[in-house]
Amino acid sequence: MKNGEDVAMRRVQMCLLGAFALIGPDGKYITPKAQKAQALLALVATSEHGVRSRVWLCDKLWSDREAEQASSSLRQALTHIRKCLGPHADVIETDRTSVRIRLDLIELDLLALTEGRSSQLEGAALLRDSIDADFLEGIDIRDPEFEDWLTTERNYWWQARQHLLQTNKAKPQIDVAESPSDTARVEAVMESSPLNGRKEASGLFLVSGNGAEYGETNGLSEAAFHSMPVSSIAVMQLENLSGEPPHICHGVTGDIISNLTRFHDLHVIAQRSSLVFHGMNLSPREIGARLGVRYLVDGGYQRIANKVRIQFQLIDAMSERSIWSDRYDGDMNDIFAFQDEVTNVVASRLSIEVSASEMHRMALSAPSDLQAYGLILHGKYVYQRLLRETNQHARRLFEQAAEVDPNYARSYVGISRTLNDAWRFNWVDPPEPSLDEAVRQAEIAIRLDPGDARGYAALGSAYLYKRDHEASLAAYERALGANPNDADVLAEMGHSVSVYGDTERAVSLIKRAMRLNPYYPDWYLWHLGEAYFDMQDYEQAIRTLNQMHDKTEAYRMLTASNALLGRLSEARQYARQLLLTHPEFTLAHWTNVPPDRNPEPRERLIDGLREAGIK
Repeated sequence: MKNGEDVAMRRVQMCLLGAFALIGPDGKYITPKAQKAQALLALVATSEHGVRSRVWLCDKLWSDREAEQASSSLRQALTHIRKCLGPHADVIETDRTSVRIRLDLIELDLLALTEGRSSQLEGAALLRDSIDADFLEGIDIRDPEFEDWLTTERNYWWQARQHLLQTNKAKPQIDVAESPSDTARVEAVMESSPLNGRKEASGLFLVSGNGAEYGETNGLSEAAFHSMPVSSIAVMQLENLSGEPPHICHGVTGDIISNLTRFHDLHVIAQRSSLVFHGMNLSPREIGARLGVRYLVDGGYQRIANKVRIQFQLIDAMSERSIWSDRYDGDMNDIFAFQDEVTNVVASRLSIEVSASEMHRMALSAPSDLQAYGLILHGKYVYQRLLRETNQHARRLFEQAAEVDPNYARSYVGISRTLNDAWRFNWVDPPEPSLDEAVRQAEIAIRLDPGDARGYAALGSAYLYKRDHEASLAAYERALGANPNDADVLAEMGHSVSVYGDTERAVSLIKRAMRLNPYYPDWYLWHLGEAYFDMQDYEQAIRTLNQMHDKTEAYRMLTASNALLGRLSEARQYARQLLLTHPEFTLAHWTNVPPDRNPEPRERLIDGLREAGIK
């Protein structure tokens, strides 16, 4: 035996393809029983130099714990690992700030892929077997930070395996007579496991016995595409249209991906996975199939003299139809501010467009199964109309979603929102318990997903109408910390800031939301009009509110603004519309609804409504 091979045989072997395994030099398994210990080793081993900071590891494995408690859990996991390693404990080194794995003392199966050494996997046969083994197969760490990392790594290592397969031209013969058609197998696999299905489905097209070449995925059925994660998206590398240094396009693409990952309802493919397909002459359908996504983003970067233009389009991968496109022009003299603004706006816009597209699918056909996300999309679609009946219907859908998946935070966000509105519009009797329950449901959402901005925003809204202004603003600040580019959160926070008394900042926040979401919904205008009303700029309030397509929620402010300007005829017309759309409306109830910290704007509103004849 050669010396190099002898050294390799004396190393500890770490297997990350398939189920995690740690094997001593004597061939005996020394795998830690605790899955978080296994995950810890995987997190460190997959870093570029085999080292991770303690803070980073705590964030990935114990994101729901306080820093001191997370550090204690990390120390316990390291102790467990050292006991399992026994005499080979020198494989792992630690200091006050980091954890390191001695890559020179272990044999890592992934290195065969990154270095193209298929011989270390005993040739193409074992490599083909590895296609059927997912990265860290079967591991179940219920931490959203770890799950995000795991999804990214699984996509990346699957692509690496496919690349090595192509290089080695490994094409096993499948007995077609004993196998169903490729398409049928794809659908069967995806039905049983969406994540493994995406991986194995593409693998079938790569190595099938009918001679399909690498990447022939046009036969992927509509059902297979629909089995992919909803709201899944990949941002492709921007095309360099003017010979600029490549790092510019790479950086803009990376910034958009980074901003998109803050929207927790999106399944975003990592940049290094989408970069694999840059320059390939493949259709959107083929790329979507390989990456396992429904949506693709592509575009171009162009510079002429001192002017810069960036173009984007959002594509439905299955139909190859463009859903949205836009372009942005800027100046090289302020290039960094321009790029920041563009990436923020585009990320927010893409989130809105993908969500709208998924809601449109739900509107065309109600979900035949009880998947939580489908129910939530259906609930959001119904909830767009602010009526007693739609409020109750939407809440039932959100409650069903919570029954299907009790750990999905967005269900509780939806329940909280509908309860909040039921209190505001007097749709429940008695109304008071609804607002308390809205707070409780928002707190459940935050506990389940502390990184999602929408949970904090729902809590901020509920606290606002309980007139706990400090708690409301604190919740909205947490929401913006989680996602500073969520246009809806910005507009809502503008409302909270306005009723707190800082109307100038409120106008600034809402206008920023409008820049991030240029096709904004009516309620942005409603909050902006209310800010102008609080500033006693009734003319601007009327102009703003009259831009709303559906003025149902504007009638109160339009009635009061016109009355306070002495236009009683117009005020009474709007008052009639108000009572027609909200027959439950009374001054006695509404006196307690507007959450202004200073009672003066609320008193002006009530005076204007009373002057127009509302009782």
